[in-house]
Amino acid sequence: EFEHDTLLDWPVASETPPRVNSRATYELLPKLDLTEQEKLVSSDHLLASAKTEASPAEKHKITSRFLSLGYKFDIASDGGTKEGTIEEKVISLTTTFSYKDQDGKLVATGTKRLFSWGAQIDVTDADGKPIGSIKEHVFSSLLKPYSFYSILDKDGKEIATSEKLQLFSTNFTLKDTKGKEIATLHRGAFQILRDKWDISITEAAAVPKSLLYMIPAYKTTADGRKSSGGSSRRKK
Repeated sequence: EFEHDTLLDWPVASETPPRVNSRATYELLPKLDLTEQEKLVSSDHLLASAKTEASPAEKHKITSRFLSLGYKFDIASDGGTKEGTIEEKVISLTTTFSYKDQDGKLVATGTKRLFSWGAQIDVTDADGKPIGSIKEHVFSSLLKPYSFYSILDKDGKEIATSEKLQLFSTNFTLKDTKGKEIATLHRGAFQILRDKWDISITEAAAVPKSLLYMIPAYKTTADGRKSSGGSSRRKK
């Protein structure tokens, strides 16, 4: 659009051609059909919005309690709403973790393999069908051993791994095979009588919660046995 006036061709030579603003002339031109273009622009806008406006992370808390036969873990939302429990039992040298919802209905069971290269927890649903596995890898550093985890699907294919940082507190960052962050798990350095884990899930569809929740359950019980020389209770 031009802001200055322009001369239009006028058929009568004796008359002075009128001056009209080019903006008015533009309004007289046939309008283009921008339907397809608008669709493209709208699609690009939606894609850009999806990239810039990430969904808020799910936040949960897992708190341990020690019972006579092992640990029990209370699962709650960040606001304190009860979501379920995980209970550890040791039967015939095999450690199992029963994950139940807030109504006490069995959701999944995690069973530690007796013979495996490194600890591995196989998780099945309420009907006994495989969901996946958690495999622990332990390494030694100059200060103390540290561990990270691989998450396997029901066919044994690795779908995620954790990066672990443990100086005083325990922090796991779980990422998928492309390096995208899925969840973080944090346990503070100073715990009194019970472990408290904060879990933030950014990609809920990437890994089933029944697998994710088994990591704090297993880590707390494993650390408890190491600290107390083999028994289930962890010394603080």
